[in-house]
Amino acid sequence: MSRLHPDSLVSSRAAQSQPFGETFAAIARGRAATDASATLADVVAQVRALEQPGTVTITLKVAPYGQDGVNIDATVVGKPPKVTHPSTFFIDDKGRLTRNDPNQAGLFPDEQ
Repeated sequence: MSRLHPDSLVSSRAAQSQPFGETFAAIARGRAATDASATLADVVAQVRALEQPGTVTITLKVAPYGQDGVNIDATVVGKPPKVTHPSTFFIDDKGRLTRNDPNQAGLFPDEQ
């Protein structure tokens, strides 16, 4: 396989490039695109339900194949938002966790 000078790669890219979507749609006979669409739909649904961000990452591993070809291996990973259960606690003078701020007086006398 002959090596090309980086400058020749830049100038030849525009003339030879194929739209990314066409290439992606052809990977694994469309299964990568189908998987990406389903993964995106799942993450979007969970983002809407939980009102937290999520991500979809598409990784394309490109490896040489003989003298004139490449293998492209697509990996699609969805990371939906994590379900969290936040609660605020205060620490009293004995080091215990409490839901009531020990530095704030209660509204009612029997709360003290």
